Amino acid sequence: MERPVFDTVFDGTGLKSFALESAEYDGCTFENCDFSNGDFSEIQFVECAFTGCDLSLVKLSQTILRDCMFTNCKMFGLH
Repeated sequence: MERPVFDTVFDGTGLKSFALESAEYDGCTFENCDFSNGDFSEIQFVECAFTGCDLSLVKLSQTILRDCMFTNCKMFGLH
């Protein structure tokens, strides 16, 4: 896993899709990101905020989501 990413804003406005590197994201904000059909395997999200993101059908194998907030996000087909 890559080194941690702290307090970063990721804005996916205008992008067709958005991919993340395997890392620990701590206190990050994700806005308008299209992660649909993406792979969050072995990624850690700690106290992150997702706003207006599409997380439909994202793979969540060994993914950690701790104290995260989701606002106006699409989240279809998640297990």
